[in-house]
Amino acid sequence: MKSVPRVLAVLPLLLVLACTTAEQAPERAAGETRAAPDGLRVLGAVPDFTLTDQDGRPFGRSDLQGRVWIATFIFTRCGSTCPLQTAEFGRLQEDLGSDQGAEDLRLVSFTVDPEHDTPEVLKAYADDAGADATRWRFLTGSRAELRELSKSGFKLPVLDTPDNPTSIITHSQMFVLVDRQGRIRGYYDGLDPNETQTLRSDVRTLLVG
Repeated sequence: MKSVPRVLAVLPLLLVLACTTAEQAPERAAGETRAAPDGLRVLGAVPDFTLTDQDGRPFGRSDLQGRVWIATFIFTRCGSTCPLQTAEFGRLQEDLGSDQGAEDLRLVSFTVDPEHDTPEVLKAYADDAGADATRWRFLTGSRAELRELSKSGFKLPVLDTPDNPTSIITHSQMFVLVDRQGRIRGYYDGLDPNETQTLRSDVRTLLVG
């Protein structure tokens, strides 16, 4: 029997390890936190970006202007935290869907595995997750764009191998709440029920504010 090539043997482990940064906190820059009239913090601003959604169309920050939205980073081959993050997004979609102002709420899932997660792959993943395409977008783009957006845009911990274009960008399981002006208003552990309940409350504050 031929031996399994080493790269194939370690691939499942790498895919799991790419989802193991749950305890790492966002890398917030000093001086970014300040109070706001709605009682929530302002923790920075999401930079402009344009990526590609699950329907193969350009989608970016300008499409979210005037909306309250929640961001998370996942990849479709992940067998660890990502399915749980996506399931929680599904619950958020359902729980908040009939709230006052819910027509202005959006969910955005960014892939960290762009070489594999094409729009077609993301579309199938979104369908399996029961995503309402009018409110929940799955985005892909270049590795450099996604890495920079995660690290510098959302201030989340990032670890990858820059000289290996097929490595998974290790990501956080945090959910990031963004207001209508594109400002970051909170970070929440997507797998902690207490924190996701706080997220629901904070979303409702922004929707009616």
